[in-house]
Amino acid sequence: MHLPFPTQPCHGATARSLDRTWSAPVRGPNRQEITGALPNLEARSLDRGRCVLWGKADWSFFSCFSWPKYVTDDLSKGFDQYARYPLETLVDQKGDCEDTSILLASILKEMNYGVVLILLPGDPGHMAVGVKGENLPGVYYEYQGTRYYYVETTGTGWSIGQIPKEYRNRKAQILPLVPQPVITHEWTSKSTPGGFIELKVIVHNDGTAIARDTKVYAALDAGNGKVYDQRWSDAADLEPRSWATYTLRLKAPPGVNTYLAVKIVSDGYQVDKSKSNQFKT
Repeated sequence: MHLPFPTQPCHGATARSLDRTWSAPVRGPNRQEITGALPNLEARSLDRGRCVLWGKADWSFFSCFSWPKYVTDDLSKGFDQYARYPLETLVDQKGDCEDTSILLASILKEMNYGVVLILLPGDPGHMAVGVKGENLPGVYYEYQGTRYYYVETTGTGWSIGQIPKEYRNRKAQILPLVPQPVITHEWTSKSTPGGFIELKVIVHNDGTAIARDTKVYAALDAGNGKVYDQRWSDAADLEPRSWATYTLRLKAPPGVNTYLAVKIVSDGYQVDKSKSNQFKT
C-alpha cells in the first residue's frame, strides 16, 4: 500500500468561509512573525515603499514599508472571496481591499491601537480600516461612542480620514475585532495490521477564543459521492493558542484507487479541510 500524504495542508490551499466579523483572518496564524518585525519597520524602510505619518495629540503612528499591490481575489487565488491571513498578503505582495485592510488592522491591533474594519456595501463592495482617534481631520464613523477614522489601504498617498469619492455616500457597516477561534490542522498516516490506515490529526487553535466542540472527520473516497470508510473523532474544546491530537483508523479495501479526505468541524461548522494525493491500497 502506498501511504497517502496531505496535498492541501496550508492556509493558502482552499477557500475560506469567514465569520461575520471578519476577525478570524486579522487574529489568525503568523501574527507573531509580523508583530515581531514591527520595531524594525521604521528603521528599515524610511526611504522606500509607502510612507504615512499620522500624528495628533496622543494618537500617532509612523509606518514605512513596501505596501502590497492591489489585485482581485479571482485573479490571484481563483476564489471570489478569499481572505488572506496577514502574512500571506506580505509574502504574496498583493491582495484586494479586505486583504490589505486585514493586514493593516492586524499590525495596528498588535500595536495596541483601537481598530475596526469598515465594510462599505455596494457594487462593488469595499473594505477599509477604522482607527480610533479624536479631533483629527477627515471622515470618521462613530461606533459605541468612539470615533474611528477612515483609512484607505488599497493604494499609496491616502491620508487618515481621506476617503475615495466613490465611497463617500455609502452607509458603512462597522465590524469590531472580537475574539475568534482560528483553526488549522496537519496530519500524518501509517498502515497498520489488518488493512487499516491510522491517521493522526493535529488541530491547532491559533485564535483568541475557545474552539468549542471541535472534532475531525476522515474518509476514504470511493468516487461519485461515496466512501469506502469514514470515521468521526470525539469532540473537544480547544483553548486559545492550544492544540489537540486526534487518532482515527480507517479500513482500506485492497487494490483500489482512493484518497483521504479530512475535515475539521467546530461548533457545528466546517472550519478547515484537506485531502491527500490519490493512492492505491
